[in-house]
Amino acid sequence: MGKRRDGVFWPSYVDLMTGLFAVMLVLFVLSYKSFSDEKKKYEVKARQYELLREIEESVKNLQGAYFTYQEEYKRHVLNRPVLFDVGKSEIKPEYRTYLVNAGFKIADLIRRLGDRDDVDVRYLVVVEGMASKDDYEFNYELSYARAKALYDFWRDEGISFDPEICEVLIAGSGVGGVGRASREERNQRFLIQIIPKIGER
Repeated sequence: MGKRRDGVFWPSYVDLMTGLFAVMLVLFVLSYKSFSDEKKKYEVKARQYELLREIEESVKNLQGAYFTYQEEYKRHVLNRPVLFDVGKSEIKPEYRTYLVNAGFKIADLIRRLGDRDDVDVRYLVVVEGMASKDDYEFNYELSYARAKALYDFWRDEGISFDPEICEVLIAGSGVGGVGRASREERNQRFLIQIIPKIGER
């Protein structure tokens, strides 16, 4: 009887161990694949982070003759105050040459930044109009109209942004928003924000 039980036990034991080994092998393969996938995700995120830093540094180079970069708000302001008459959104003739040159500067930067083969880089360019705190009733509408006036002016001057890589957003913050100038008359201005969006090709 003992020999018969031993004869049944060992084959069953071997089958059990073989089954457990197969299960462990499958779990190892699945775990390795999961680890490899997570590693790839982290590598992509690290690469995107480095690209964002590189692009942000390039965007900062926009400053100079036409723009000042405000680090705390991640945005550009025009170096030269572009002033409007109270309640008006028309761009005065004395600012037009300056704004044309500034517009071409942005368009050229976007074109150069978007000319990459390794990643799909797209941009959101936010043109934000502002207004000063005064007695004018429609300052929020006015601030939008000022941003729209700049966009229309650039378009009429042949300044365009490739829609394949850039979307232009026109906005008006009225008498609100962060980082307003202490002198209210200087809040009759434009703000420019260039926001990169990165994806894989």
